[in-house]
Amino acid sequence: MDLVQLVINKSRELGAAESARYFEVTEAAVYKWWNGKSLPGIIHAQRILDEAKDTGEEMTSWEGRKILIGHPAYSFLEPATNLTLIAAMRAYGLDQVGYTQVEGTLIDEARNELGRRLMRHETAEAMIMVDHDMVLPCGNAGLLNGRFNANLPPQIAGHNFISRLTSHPQEHGIIGATYVGRNPNGKLQCSSGFESTAVDLQIRSKPQGLKQVGWVATGCILIRKWVLQKMNEKAKEKFPEVISKEGVGWFTKAAGAGEDCRFGMRAAQCGISSYLDTSLICGHIGKHTFWPSNTTPK
Repeated sequence: MDLVQLVINKSRELGAAESARYFEVTEAAVYKWWNGKSLPGIIHAQRILDEAKDTGEEMTSWEGRKILIGHPAYSFLEPATNLTLIAAMRAYGLDQVGYTQVEGTLIDEARNELGRRLMRHETAEAMIMVDHDMVLPCGNAGLLNGRFNANLPPQIAGHNFISRLTSHPQEHGIIGATYVGRNPNGKLQCSSGFESTAVDLQIRSKPQGLKQVGWVATGCILIRKWVLQKMNEKAKEKFPEVISKEGVGWFTKAAGAGEDCRFGMRAAQCGISSYLDTSLICGHIGKHTFWPSNTTPK
């Protein structure tokens, strides 16, 4: 979905005077949109999306969905995340994908609860977890490169993260998108990014699809149901400390390791590989949006 064009189309439909009231701008600003002298902002598209009928109950409905989007709500959802997520879900098909979130708990337990929801769901075969601070490819190269300065080749900027992650074979059970840490020297958020600067730079310079890694970060990650089922089967044997009254704790923190790398390490011990999709690139929001193109690892 082209969010800029969405606003412009709506403003032409309403007319200058009514658009100025609707978007809370001046009529002069509306004319500048029409003449291409300036562009509407994210906040203006948000107004339209907030009123759309299919952004509420239809998006959060689970019945019959094959894919779930899971959000561990440990912070507010950035406007850019919200917009690109909604755009991707609508483009993929709201009859195929649903959304759920877990609030008011620690990040590792929020991820565990999301995993339990996937396990309980009758039709979903996978969950894609997304964090609150991601700019998600939503099938619109112009939006990613123009509005968010991704500086990516059009064919990569034009991916829809849902379509891309679900396009890989079923045997690839854990697949993460490529993104960097939120600082000018941010590393790729996967095992390779922390193990070798040379490999990090190589991945950035030449995206080539899937790369097997030790673990991938969970800001944008697909986890298939069979992965959690297999880890469940191995838990009592390999990880007795993760069993609790709430269920298996696939995600846990440890000294020097976040819940993401611990999850990947445990999966590896169960014979499950993690993959980085080097051609699916997300932005990571901090003081501004950080991309592989505007960061240099050290």
